[in-house]
Amino acid sequence: MQDALRKLNPGGRLAVLMPNNALASASRQDRDIRRNLVERGALECIITLPAKLFRDTAIPVSVWILRNAPSRSRQILFVDARHLGVMESRTRRLLTEDDTSAVVRAVASWQFDRERSVAHAGTTGLSGTAELDDVRDRDYSLNPADYVAQSVSAGRDADDLQTELEASAAMFRRARHVMVLADQQMTKVQRELDSLHALVGVRELTDWEEWPLGAICEVQAGPSPSLIKRTRSDDGIVPVVQPTHLRDRRIVVPDQMSVRHEHAEGTLRSTA
Repeated sequence: MQDALRKLNPGGRLAVLMPNNALASASRQDRDIRRNLVERGALECIITLPAKLFRDTAIPVSVWILRNAPSRSRQILFVDARHLGVMESRTRRLLTEDDTSAVVRAVASWQFDRERSVAHAGTTGLSGTAELDDVRDRDYSLNPADYVAQSVSAGRDADDLQTELEASAAMFRRARHVMVLADQQMTKVQRELDSLHALVGVRELTDWEEWPLGAICEVQAGPSPSLIKRTRSDDGIVPVVQPTHLRDRRIVVPDQMSVRHEHAEGTLRSTA
């Protein structure tokens, strides 16, 4: 920036696009650059622009207007245009012709008043001025929000609200993901406990009697697996046991499938 200023013709102006964090960064190097520009009278105007103006980044930027000659006035114009523009999409904002005209009028009006040595009132919510001592008192902060009078009825910046909304949505998605993982883990633990209880029960019972399965329940060939899947129900009370579930003289069902009572009777009649 300093090199660019030196290459300007006397009285020439330079517009530099800078990230907004450079306006009031606590970095000593950044502060020294701001102080040098202000004390030399090289800084004429700061214009902060809305976020999401560029396709490749959503970072908000500001325009620094510099001049290679001490101004007759040590006054600096600040334009806060962060709230201007319309959202073309969720990730892209456009400045309308009215928006750019408002910024141009704010700068032209200030230049006109300065040439006539008339105090410039600025525009509430859009522009304001600061003398050298005002900037010094704020430790050379160049954030227009520090110098532009805000409307009492003005709410928060639309980009700030959008950022908060997106952050809340992301937090909700993370919380939901954690809940799903926790539920899966609880299900796994419950299955392991059930298996452990079953194993302990088998070891404790030493006087089992052997009974044919047909003696304690009705055994009948069921329908095809595809038909069972179509009638499967989360609130079913009739468990479904398939041949693959019979292991080591026991019924082992890793993923219990059940159907409603009326479906069970219907499928039995259809296969009888």
